[in-house]
Amino acid sequence: NPVNDADPPAVKKEEMKIWSYDEINTFLEHCAGERHYLTFLLAIYTGLRRGEILGLKWSDVDFINKTINVQRSLAYIPKKGYILTSTKTRKSNRIVPISDTVVNELVTYRKQQEMYKEQLGELYQDEDFVICTETGSKQDPRNVLRALKRLITTSGVTQIRFHDFRHTHASILISKGV
Repeated sequence: NPVNDADPPAVKKEEMKIWSYDEINTFLEHCAGERHYLTFLLAIYTGLRRGEILGLKWSDVDFINKTINVQRSLAYIPKKGYILTSTKTRKSNRIVPISDTVVNELVTYRKQQEMYKEQLGELYQDEDFVICTETGSKQDPRNVLRALKRLITTSGVTQIRFHDFRHTHASILISKGV
């Protein structure tokens, strides 16, 4: 077998990058008022995966106890499009505490979403998503990545992947002694 003499390809591993507190603040200040501000805020302050954030429904948010119940994810399935799936692993189903800052942003965002609903009337597709298009439908994750790249470039912070928000969040927790 000629493959026996071949060397396997090198495994390319993406280098993990995280942001400092200054970079987090710079980025969030820069994208305040942007359509995906809440998406990025949730990623940084909760460590949720992109699909988990996009699959989040208002019924998953407990404003009284300040928690988010993670139980689904938005995923792309070829020939089916974007659908809600279970989380990556069984342990991915979890209850995540959220800060007062995140609660306040969620309340503000929900009021804005209610205005869109009222303006569009029957055209609004109310699927109960926290992060959705202006018409209420599922948000395309590629649009989130496009916005992330643009905002990173214009804010001048270190280039990171969306998944690096999870590492940034974990670093914040470690620095706080959690």
